[in-house]
Amino acid sequence: IFVKENPAIDAQQVKNKVDFKDIWMMIKKNGYAWLYLLIMFFFQTIQSIGALSYYFKYIVGDVGAAGLLSIMSFVLLPTMFLFPVLMKKLSASQIIALGAVFSCLGYVVNYFAGASMTMLMIGGIITAFAMLPVSYLGNMVQMDLCTYNQYLGLPRMDASIGALFNGFGTQLGQGFGGWLLGFALTAAGYVAAEGDAVVAQPESAITMIRMLYSLIPLALMAMLAVVAFMLSKLNKKMPEIEAKIA
Repeated sequence: IFVKENPAIDAQQVKNKVDFKDIWMMIKKNGYAWLYLLIMFFFQTIQSIGALSYYFKYIVGDVGAAGLLSIMSFVLLPTMFLFPVLMKKLSASQIIALGAVFSCLGYVVNYFAGASMTMLMIGGIITAFAMLPVSYLGNMVQMDLCTYNQYLGLPRMDASIGALFNGFGTQLGQGFGGWLLGFALTAAGYVAAEGDAVVAQPESAITMIRMLYSLIPLALMAMLAVVAFMLSKLNKKMPEIEAKIA
């Protein structure tokens, strides 16, 4: 409320009004934006699988213990202050890619953890730390994508990038993650229980729960890492791009 309003900014926005043709051309030409959509899709799929409660219910045998892992994610929040230091040498996409690779190690730990809370906490800390770059550096990636739009002769379209590629990728991943959980458990013969009741599960269901908590997220995170490394090629072009649009 203490910042003076500048009406010239609004006037410029009206002048550069985005129409459907601009959005369509962005969809056709900006291939890097599609890579970002895939990153958000893989990330949200992992987040939405939701195998944590099943794992602690049938593998660990104590659903309440899952709260300890949730606390770890809050403890790690201060580590995000490391990102500005890392970004002096690496691009946001490279940090996301390296975080994804590091996260794969956490899922390997989860696979061998069994009911060991020590190993599960180690795996949880690694995976939670490695996921922070996607959550906190996404806006940096979007800014580069908007600059690339300008390089292509299009408006920046910040809102369109966020809605179409971030938003749609997020929604798609959330839906697919929930579907994948239900499909995998059903295919493995999971026996549904009412409320907090614990029922005997076939070995196939127990194995699938372990995979949903470890190997399946590992595979998705590995694909995210590959896509993020592909997207990092844009950063190498940024000096040329920024010089052209200056």
